Amino acid sequence: MDVTNYRGSLPVAVTLKWKGECIANALSTSQAGYPFLLANESVTAFSAVFNVGGTSVDVHRTATKDKRYFDQGLNVYTTAPIPGPDLDKLLTAVASKPSSTIDLTFSYRKFFDVLLEQMTRIDGDLHNLANPNDSKAILDTFTHSNAGGKVRITYKSDTQEIKALPCRFVNREIAPGASGRPPSVKLVIELDFLSGLNA
Repeated sequence: MDVTNYRGSLPVAVTLKWKGECIANALSTSQAGYPFLLANESVTAFSAVFNVGGTSVDVHRTATKDKRYFDQGLNVYTTAPIPGPDLDKLLTAVASKPSSTIDLTFSYRKFFDVLLEQMTRIDGDLHNLANPNDSKAILDTFTHSNAGGKVRITYKSDTQEIKALPCRFVNREIAPGASGRPPSVKLVIELDFLSGLNA
């Protein structure tokens, strides 16, 4: 069944979301099941392969400095081109919410990871980012120089990966293109952070 009626290959927009959960003794249960969006450029790559109608449809992106694969105006990821006939099979299968796994790569500045760790501490230790109990951990997140009165700070980067995270294709949006132009397609993929992951 044709959905896009487009025979070429086209990139699509992708929204990643996950449902919130509550921990024991939570002050509020309002976030249980709430759909949160994952739409920032710290996710520098992802890949999910959905098997529909005997066809494997690869939805993936690998961002680089020169090719961001991110639509700033819509605040969504964009993908490498997907063949139109394969995309049609995936779009038709949305009612069954086809499942897969997704590999995610996160790239970020190490300083902000340490900052977040300090800001979310719940122990009785009164140390903080300005008065840390381990200054080496913070100082190791950047380098600095002072040449001729000009201070330069360079933050170090890190990369982490999550492999084989369960996910489902749960929704779609399709807008017809102008005459002779391909349609615009957005996929909504729901991530499952609760099944089968270690710490």
